[in-house]
This record gives sequence, C-alpha cells and structure tokens, in this order.
Amino acid sequence: MEIDKLKLYRGNPYIVNEHIQIHMPTLGEIVDYGEQDFYSMCFTIVEQPTNMKWQLWDVGVDWTEINQWDFFTDILAPSLTKEKTKILFGDIVDFSLMKKVYKKEIDSYVLVQDVAVFDEDSQDVGSAYYDDKSKKGLFRKKGKPNRNKNQPYEYQIIVDEYTYKMICKIIRDTYGFEEKHDRPANEVTKLAQIEDEKEEYMMNKDKPYVSNLMNFISAMVNSEGFKRDDVTVFDMNIYAFMDSVRRVSKIKNAQLLLQSGYSGFGIDLKDIDKKEIEWAGEI
Repeated sequence: MEIDKLKLYRGNPYIVNEHIQIHMPTLGEIVDYGEQDFYSMCFTIVEQPTNMKWQLWDVGVDWTEINQWDFFTDILAPSLTKEKTKILFGDIVDFSLMKKVYKKEIDSYVLVQDVAVFDEDSQDVGSAYYDDKSKKGLFRKKGKPNRNKNQPYEYQIIVDEYTYKMICKIIRDTYGFEEKHDRPANEVTKLAQIEDEKEEYMMNKDKPYVSNLMNFISAMVNSEGFKRDDVTVFDMNIYAFMDSVRRVSKIKNAQLLLQSGYSGFGIDLKDIDKKEIEWAGEI
C-alpha cells in the first residue's frame, strides 16, 4: 500500500475515497486542539491489540486472537466521535455512528454511516481542499439536478478494511507511530508480557504529560538553516514539520561523517553505508 508522501508534504487534504479525506493540520491547529488529546486521538485510530494486552485480557479478550480491523470496528470506533476526529476527517465523518455490516459480495464486514446533508452543509467531491477551513467531509452529489432544495442529499460513507489500513498508513507515516508485529512464543511468555505491561502502565499512569512537539519546535527554531521562527513555525503542516526534523538530523549526521572521513584522523568512509552520507537521500 503506497502513499503519495509529496501530497502529504504539500499539506492538502489527502483523499482516501469519495467520502473520506484526511486533513493535514498545522502545528497551530494541533496546539489549539490540545497536543495530548490530539495524539491520543490519532493513536486510538491506529492502535493495535498488542498495545492493550492487559486491558483486553482483563475483559476476557485474548489480544493474540483478535485482528486489528475487528479491534477497531468492535472496540475503538465507538469512542471516535465527530467532535474528536473533526480536525482530521471534517464535520461529517463520524466513526461512533457507524454500524458494522456484513457485505456478502466481498465476504467481509464494513462500517457504514448513513448521511443526509443539505446544500449549505455540503462540499463537492471534486475539490481536494477544505473551503475556508471548514474541514467538511467529501461526498458525491446524488439525485436529480432539479431536486427540491429543501430535501437533503442522502448517501452512505463506507469504511472497509482496505480503507482503514490506508488511513492507518497515512497517520503512521505522518506522526511516526510504529506498527508492531510481536507475538508471544508460548502461553507463559504471553502471561509475562501482560503482567509486565500492566505493571509499566501503573507506574507511569500518573506521570505528567511531556510535550514532544515543544522539544521538536524548540530544537528546529534554534537550528541553523531552518527557515521558520517561533511564530511562523506554527503555520507549518505537521507532516512537513516532522519531515524537517528528520531531514535536519540526517543532514547534520552526514556532515559529521564526511568531516570525520576527510580529516584523515577519523572514520574510513569506505566503511560507511553510502545512504548515511547522502544528505538528500530517502529518510
């Protein structure tokens, strides 16, 4: 599943399908939303059963026997109200209202949301942008051209497993969430992992939240070559900003390696992976 990273970098809403697009918020929008709540919401969307081993175990669910799609549809989606996700999906898409429906033609379950909107609430699917920051959901106009203006457009937003995986891919690529593939070798290991993670959670649950964005923003604003200051940095979309964080780190690392290699007293550049000194290479 490939994502067009250049489109993410540009910052325009990323169109997933005819009804769903993902807004790329600026740092300022994230601050206004609340950084901790924002990242918690994003992580909830992509969360895997392995991240909630003991919580699932305590309610009688074996985390190794539930896949991520069922985990999302059955457990996570009902908590993702439109108010929580509007900053990403606009003011129409509402996972908490979606019903799980079996589709015989694809032999799989999908999430379905019935929608009815009037002209003044709508936005054409042909536009890849949110009009005047309204962040409304996309939809395709249906019905006859001479339809009564007082009657709403009615349609369904459908999220299948592929669509959900694409959403997860975009969010992980943007915010740096890792996808885990760990599985216990046996029952003893499984129980040990559950106890370890529960103990770690209890030890850390009351610790105050530490802002990651604050550290990144401070570092970048004070980095040579970064073109934004402490005011204009908040106009950057989050994908472009996080790319800058990684790019500046790669550039500085390449410079240090090259300086050491050419000094005659440091490392031998023949022993270094060329990708590490290609400052404009893939991150």
